[in-house]
Amino acid sequence: TTSAGYAAKATSRKSTLAQQVTMEQLMSIARASALEEMASGIAHELNQPLGAIYMEIEERRVGKECR
Repeated sequence: TTSAGYAAKATSRKSTLAQQVTMEQLMSIARASALEEMASGIAHELNQPLGAIYMEIEERRVGKECR
């Protein structure tokens, strides 16, 4: 194999490695995005009943103050 052949193989390996790194970065971003979406959904599901409970407590507190 000539030096040009070695250079081509080295370039090919670098390109393959760069593609693997890029794919790993994209997969990491996708996982982070999915985790963010899941956390947002959980927060929403928790805030809905907590908001209703808070409103009920406030209505009762204000009702007692008016008596």
